[in-house]
Amino acid sequence: MRDAARVLVPHMARSIEGEHHGGAFKDGNAEAAPEHKIVVARGSSTTIVSFSSAALLHAGQPTPEFQAFFDRYGADYNLVFFRDVHRSCYHLTPDGEPTGLAFYEADLRETLKTLGSTRHIAIGDSGGATAAIYFGTRCHFDKAIAFSPPFPMRYWLNPVAQIQAYFDMPLLIREPSAYWEHVLLASSIFFVFYLPITLRCGRGGIWDPIADYVAARQRPELTVFYGEGSRPERKVIAPLRDQPDVTIRPQPTAKHFCMVKLARSGQLGPTIMSIIDG
Repeated sequence: MRDAARVLVPHMARSIEGEHHGGAFKDGNAEAAPEHKIVVARGSSTTIVSFSSAALLHAGQPTPEFQAFFDRYGADYNLVFFRDVHRSCYHLTPDGEPTGLAFYEADLRETLKTLGSTRHIAIGDSGGATAAIYFGTRCHFDKAIAFSPPFPMRYWLNPVAQIQAYFDMPLLIREPSAYWEHVLLASSIFFVFYLPITLRCGRGGIWDPIADYVAARQRPELTVFYGEGSRPERKVIAPLRDQPDVTIRPQPTAKHFCMVKLARSGQLGPTIMSIIDG
């Protein structure tokens, strides 16, 4: 897959390869589970929690754009970086047990209690975006910022979605890199996410954070970015469109990783800060 990504979607390949160089987390040893959390405590009343994404982009390490941005502009906040150790979208614990969602929720609650902060903001892209929505809702955060959440997976997995991904010739002509990105995601998502999580956690053990968010009485103010040319992403965020505390921010791309365009234009940081401070 890495070789295919180098040719078809080089931005994704660079991210995959970047996992192995200069990682912020330690992998541990036979006696210890891999490190899954980094906490930067500054005595602030505001804590920003960044969730790493899974599988094809930045797996196991903080999303580089967020880490670099908060290292530069986050001096006034406590920072917490969570790692998706097993590329399971947090469904497995760091030592591989199938109770990851409960583990990370409990660990997050304890971390925030220790920091003593009163205002909490979650952020993530792709699988990390889903985590920001899920844990932000479960732990009663004030705000959540999500870039291209891919769950529920049925909009990538079902037979119609698969056919549309492979035979979307207009997208191939209009935005070739987005087309190949969709093909890679459609080809891998079953084996990378659905099958391993289902085998370990059971068929009903996979989260649906969008449904949880819509049903929740207490939930964070949510800002969602997505590629307006991506059919699966439009379907994923559709239930959020009529929610009063949700802001939808479509981006002019079909790519799953829609924040790349913002980052390259220099607008990612100001956009995030306007949401955090707004």
